[in-house]
Amino acid sequence: MMVRILLIGMLWLTQISISFALEPGEHKGTRKEIMSDTQTVSEGTYRRLFLDYVCARLGKDESQVVLSRFKVWGESPLPPGKLSFRLFQKDKSRFDRQVSLTAIASVNGVARGEVQMTGWVDVFDTVLCASRSLKKGEILKEGDVILVNRNLSQLPGNPLTDPKEVLGLMVKHSIPENASLREGMLEKPPALVKGDKVTIVVERGALRLRAPGKALERGRPGEVIKVENTMNTRQIYATVLDGSTVKVDF
Repeated sequence: MMVRILLIGMLWLTQISISFALEPGEHKGTRKEIMSDTQTVSEGTYRRLFLDYVCARLGKDESQVVLSRFKVWGESPLPPGKLSFRLFQKDKSRFDRQVSLTAIASVNGVARGEVQMTGWVDVFDTVLCASRSLKKGEILKEGDVILVNRNLSQLPGNPLTDPKEVLGLMVKHSIPENASLREGMLEKPPALVKGDKVTIVVERGALRLRAPGKALERGRPGEVIKVENTMNTRQIYATVLDGSTVKVDF
């Protein structure tokens, strides 16, 4: 009799422990379903979002952009629903080299989380390079430059990419062979150089006079240079009109 009472008591205690393990209204299997009722975003998805955003901002094809050292943090499980993301750059730095982005994750149109992403971005494109050593003062012609695929992230300044835009320009400083051409390395050649013969034009109302002269400085159209009137050796300042004419304004 005592043994039977003990067995009944043990069974009763076991039922109590089971009833406390489940919340009211739950049944076996419910707890597992609640725990999985979330969704997570993989690092691969964030990487794709990051790369697409950078390519769009740079106007480059994915084949021209290499993403490395990618890191993401701050991600957490999200409630179920339709996911959407909004990416932006807080620091407004360049979109190559080290780039930092913030992603706002929304579920069914409601913001649910913020994630930080960083990555090293290398951008490749064809740029103009010197096909030979170029000396200061040379005027570029066809064959002096070639297009080479280079890593823009490793090039200083703004490299030039259109051969048509540099033909006829003058080299400001010597450029080694294979060096990339950048803004500031070339300039328009002067219309006049020191010693060039010019015609000095003087206009005032209906009066128009001409006199022979000589350029004492180099200059481009629109620039004011010093010239000499060779009829009386008088030195004056005049505006360059073209490669043979200067104008004196009164």
